[in-house]
Amino acid sequence: MATIEILGVRHAYELTNPTTDSHALVFIHGWLLSRGYWQPLIERLAPDYQCLAYDLRGFGQSQSKSAAEANYQQNFLSLPSNIDATLVDTSLLKPQG
Repeated sequence: MATIEILGVRHAYELTNPTTDSHALVFIHGWLLSRGYWQPLIERLAPDYQCLAYDLRGFGQSQSKSAAEANYQQNFLSLPSNIDATLVDTSLLKPQG
């Protein structure tokens, strides 16, 4: 498990080894789950595709600033910037600008 700090909150993710395919698959779990939900599928796809599984803020091994922040709206609104930061951290995406 790797972590990245985004806006002061530690987020957990797993990234499989690169493959010969240039595409990477990103797995985001549903409400009240964790990245472990995707593990059986990732094990089958990892030989062909690099896979990134991410724990939403406040779920799995990702932290929440407070219990009050572990809500659907917070996670939904912050998801694009959190995923972008994780993709940049893992070098799957080049920073813009």
